[in-house]
Amino acid sequence: MFKYKKFTRKLKSKRVLMNKMPKFEKLRKKYLELTKNRIRTASLGGEFILQSFKSIKEIEHSINLLCLKLREWYAYYYPEIEHEIRNNELFIEKVLENPKRKTSMGCEIIKEKDVNEMISLAKQIKNLLDYDKKLEQYLDNLLEEFCPNTKIIAGNKITCLMLEQAGNLKNLAEMPASTIQLLGAEKALFRHLSEGGKSPKFGFLYGHELVKKSKNKGKTAKLIADKISISIKVDYFKGKFIGNELKKEIEKRLR
Repeated sequence: MFKYKKFTRKLKSKRVLMNKMPKFEKLRKKYLELTKNRIRTASLGGEFILQSFKSIKEIEHSINLLCLKLREWYAYYYPEIEHEIRNNELFIEKVLENPKRKTSMGCEIIKEKDVNEMISLAKQIKNLLDYDKKLEQYLDNLLEEFCPNTKIIAGNKITCLMLEQAGNLKNLAEMPASTIQLLGAEKALFRHLSEGGKSPKFGFLYGHELVKKSKNKGKTAKLIADKISISIKVDYFKGKFIGNELKKEIEKRLR
């Protein structure tokens, strides 16, 4: 028997659905474009992170090189300070104070103009040190904005090293946890595959605080890599912040 009322209800619901289809399609396109914009923003953020990190490495390399030269130079004037202060930043501060020599074994024939040039170099190094700190803060802010979840799990340095090795944020987000675990251990992995050496269990993750303290470093590195694999995908697709939850899961598993 033909059920007219049931048929009309179904027909009406189909018509309502058909009427809503353009709205659904419009909404789908809107969210698709929003996702694309987020991914483009994340990719650009990843590039800024990489450029900042590489710049910091170059600046720190320059600082160490210039400090070495200044130490060699200043040792002729005031060798005691050069030997006593091993920290470069403290050494620069001491040179800028221009301490007066009383019982120093330094060369007596060094003129004031020579000392002034040493101080001038120290000032340039101090400027680099100050800029290095400023750039590190900028990098920290970038990581907080574009990789907040991974930053919580891996820390600033390891996150940057992994990004650098992967090439960009997209590549890192596409990597499985097993690959992330071995990032930074490429040479050891090559020896293992070509010469049959011992298989590496971690790369950059060796520098992670939890791995350092762990008795079973390989297991801990695997656990952290699993969570980084999740966190970096969430960061890349601009998902919600779950870093603290992932961190608690790691700590719970390690108890």
